[in-house]
Amino acid sequence: MLYLEFESADGKVRTAYGFNDAWLERSTSQSAWLEVSVNGVQRIPKLVSDGALVATAAGSTAYARSMGASPLLADTPAWLLVGSNVMEPAHWRSALMSTDSTVEIRNLSPEHRPVEAFVDGHSMGEVVAFRARISRAAAAELAFCASHDMADKIAAIQFQTAN
Repeated sequence: MLYLEFESADGKVRTAYGFNDAWLERSTSQSAWLEVSVNGVQRIPKLVSDGALVATAAGSTAYARSMGASPLLADTPAWLLVGSNVMEPAHWRSALMSTDSTVEIRNLSPEHRPVEAFVDGHSMGEVVAFRARISRAAAAELAFCASHDMADKIAAIQFQTAN
């Protein structure tokens, strides 16, 4: 599970838990200008994109995959940070995060380029900053059908062959 904090323009912070993913996306026709930090270290000073997403292994096969990230096996001890339609920095698409990482995404121009936050598809409204990490309190236990090997399904996605 993801633990998420959302900061509004008035400085109020709301929290939420997410099973699959959480993301920011532009609220207007203009690209979002976002600053990305990991563990307090600025990693992308200006991400120009339609938004950015964090995803657990469970969420990596959905929206994160459609953004170009490789899906993770359910038991992978990692999570993803993915850009949506990234213009700058050129060619950056995604990063694999360790389970002890904290990601902060801050809107560089909230007055002119507002962004809206979502958790598992539910709107959290417009925000100026977003912090995410793997939850230390909430977790989910998954069960799989023995006749459907999830590792085989992920491998089929990762190593598609032309027919």
